[in-house]
Amino acid sequence: MSVKQLLGFSLGSLVVLLLGSVAFTTYTLNSQKSDGLQINLAGRQRMLSQRMTKEALSIGNAADTTAENQWRDQFAATATLFDRTVKALRDGGTTVGGTGNEVTLPAAGDEAVRARLDEGLALWQSLQPAVAVLADPVVAPDSPEYQAALAELTANNISLLKIMNAVTGAFQEASDAKVARLAVIQKFSVLLALGLAGFAFWTVHRQLVRPLQSTLDFARTIAEGNLKDTLAVQGSQEIQELASAMNGMSGNLRQTVGVIATTAGNLDNSAAALFDNSESISGVTAGVAGDLNTVGSAVEEMSASMKTFVGSTADIDEAIATVAAAVEEMSSSMVEVSGNTQNASDITKRAAGIVEDTTSLINDLDKSADAISKVVQLINEVADQTNLLALNATIEAASAGEAGKGFAVVANEVKDLAKQTNKATEDIRSRVDGIQAMTRRVSTSIGEVAEIITETTGISENIAEAVTQQSIATQEISGNIQRTASNASFISRGIGEISQAINDISGSLQGALGGVNGINESINDLSGAGETEPAAGSTSAKGLTVMSRTLNEAVSNFQT
Repeated sequence: MSVKQLLGFSLGSLVVLLLGSVAFTTYTLNSQKSDGLQINLAGRQRMLSQRMTKEALSIGNAADTTAENQWRDQFAATATLFDRTVKALRDGGTTVGGTGNEVTLPAAGDEAVRARLDEGLALWQSLQPAVAVLADPVVAPDSPEYQAALAELTANNISLLKIMNAVTGAFQEASDAKVARLAVIQKFSVLLALGLAGFAFWTVHRQLVRPLQSTLDFARTIAEGNLKDTLAVQGSQEIQELASAMNGMSGNLRQTVGVIATTAGNLDNSAAALFDNSESISGVTAGVAGDLNTVGSAVEEMSASMKTFVGSTADIDEAIATVAAAVEEMSSSMVEVSGNTQNASDITKRAAGIVEDTTSLINDLDKSADAISKVVQLINEVADQTNLLALNATIEAASAGEAGKGFAVVANEVKDLAKQTNKATEDIRSRVDGIQAMTRRVSTSIGEVAEIITETTGISENIAEAVTQQSIATQEISGNIQRTASNASFISRGIGEISQAINDISGSLQGALGGVNGINESINDLSGAGETEPAAGSTSAKGLTVMSRTLNEAVSNFQT
């Protein structure tokens, strides 16, 4: 049962008991008024019974007719009042009170009273004929009829008095019984009220006070940090709900403190790990900064090398231009040689007369062959240098990574061009060597020209064909040299762009170095390496360590 229900029941019972007691007391007091009136009127009936006898005797003893009539009127009024009152006492009704006012009486409820009233009414009814005779003004007082009626009234006077006295006593006893019942009921009400109050006090103490005291003690243990105990669920419904709520609160607090303790430990470990990791990262960033400095120095050296390489490419452009001019000159010479060999073919028919001219021409041809050999040697040297530059450019492009891929393609093309140039110069060299050998043989066998003029014609035709082929090869060499010059210019521009990119890389490395230094400073701030004693609210690893230890000390006061 809840405290509300218990208190409601107890207070309701007390209120009902009090209202019942008040109602019964009020009813009894109101009944006492009616009883008092009935007792008074019943007592008056005794007096009226005696008055009627006195007045009846006074009628016969009257000195004159006037006095007789007066006494007779009083007797009739007394008899009427007695009759009206006795009926009102038994069945209820109105009658005249002691002050002459009309009063209303309730019907007699007590059986003893009713029995006495019935006895009195029966006697009174038997006396009605005598009363009628005594009240009749026609009947003379000295007549036998009047005297008989007076004798009957006088004979029953005492009996009527006794009956009315008994009625009065019965009314008094009934009234006293009501008072006695009221006293008993009041005593019972007081005892019952005391019992209900005691029961309510005992129940409230058992169901409310003792559980509240236990709850208070439990709350004090929680306030002292003891979260291990639980509160026994007992008492009223509200106290049981309060105990369950207190146990739930203690359990939640115990769980929360456990989570806080675990989290504090984890925070302590994490702060220590954060401090260690920040120191490690600080060392790594310092190493990265050193590496970036080294890389910056290397990039600066590479930039200087690229500037030198740009100068070398300019020299290559100049050398290629020189080779191109020499090849043009050789091409012109080859055209001239082709014309001369054609003339030689014609002149062989007249070889006999112009041997000296032929010898001069052969000497010129030998000189031209020497010049071609020198030019070929120069082209070969340029091709070798170009091949070496292409190899160096390939190595630098590989070092540059993604930025050097396009340059690597150009370097490969230059290397292929150098290989083709080497191959062409070897071909030219072999042909020039053949020409030189041939001119030597012609020089040694000039004396035999006349004898073998016919063979010389065929040889001249072969020479013309070979010179034609040499002219075509020379033109191809000229085209390759021009393309080489164009590619060398492209390489020069690419190297310039690479040099600019290297300068940009150097600037980026300087920015990265500044960023790494900033990261290193942030990591030092994060680790709190410069803090001798972390301030309150510090977010560094040292500050987190201090906070986690403080949190651990706080939750260590709880017993879970």
